[in-house]
Amino acid sequence: MITRNTVFVLGAGASQPYHYPSGTGLVDIIVEKLKPNGELRNLCSALNYRDDYIDRFYQELHLANPHSIDSFIEGNEKKYDDIGRILIGLTLLSYEIGDDLLVNGEGKWYREFLNKIKTPKGRDFMPPVSFLTFNYDRSFDHYLYQSIKAHYSFDDSYCKTVMGGMPIVHLHGHLGKLPWQAKANSGDSGREYKSTFKELELIKEVMDRGGDPLSSHEQIQFAEAKHYIKNKLCGNIKFIHDNNADDEEFRNAYRLLNEAERIYFLGFGYNKDNLRRLQIADLPDEIKVEGITGESKTDRIIKGTAHGIGNMDKKKIKNITNGKVELFDYDALKFIDEEVEFD
Repeated sequence: MITRNTVFVLGAGASQPYHYPSGTGLVDIIVEKLKPNGELRNLCSALNYRDDYIDRFYQELHLANPHSIDSFIEGNEKKYDDIGRILIGLTLLSYEIGDDLLVNGEGKWYREFLNKIKTPKGRDFMPPVSFLTFNYDRSFDHYLYQSIKAHYSFDDSYCKTVMGGMPIVHLHGHLGKLPWQAKANSGDSGREYKSTFKELELIKEVMDRGGDPLSSHEQIQFAEAKHYIKNKLCGNIKFIHDNNADDEEFRNAYRLLNEAERIYFLGFGYNKDNLRRLQIADLPDEIKVEGITGESKTDRIIKGTAHGIGNMDKKKIKNITNGKVELFDYDALKFIDEEVEFD
């Protein structure tokens, strides 16, 4: 089990073993589904985006052929923010299949990680860990909560309290809060981890009917469904130019990183803007820790996976971080077994 203050930073590679696409993979999927009569094109039309606007987005994304849709949208200075959120949200939603998280296979690290931080008794389970994720998906959040709750037979209330001690900060937003993450009396009850929901089904049903006239009651339901998708499902997705110095998530990230004795990057792409926003280069090499004999200093450990990253990119990462991140040619699962200190 972990006893030292530890932060895990998750990138797209951390979710890929669970069938979520990489940055380039997400671009390719969206381009394919935005073709004439594609599922995403039809859904965007149903959500009142003009056909010429959808077509312009499709053509420009296709020709730009970027490494990530985020970089494409950020480069267009808010021109495509709104539709970008919809496309990301509706695409990633289809991967929310809970049973997929329980099927073990190559590179799947959630189970290995959780088994290493578990304690023999639930009352002792209070690991000083936190997670910063650049992923929109909620797979890790869902797995962690469900597995901990079942392993210790926690009730919902107590499990929420335990999870509150292990913050998961989505730096670029998420696909809506899970029910256990929703705050009481906030008006948001959260959304279960699954690939469909009643509002989306209603819109698809109306589309399948070929735009037949709606009754007054159906018109209200249809309007509410569109509002839900735009504001609840996709409204929490953010792009870098949405963020500023007062962004709450990044303020939390700075605090957690500065307090961490150990920092581990899992499946991270080391985008230079993301590294600079996290201010990794500015972190002190030593950190003060409280011990039995009082306060002392210890070296801060910062390590990360570098599976599939070339030597020139590793040099760039070293320069951007002032050499603070030690990289290993491992995927997340092997990295956890070989380099993460669980003590």
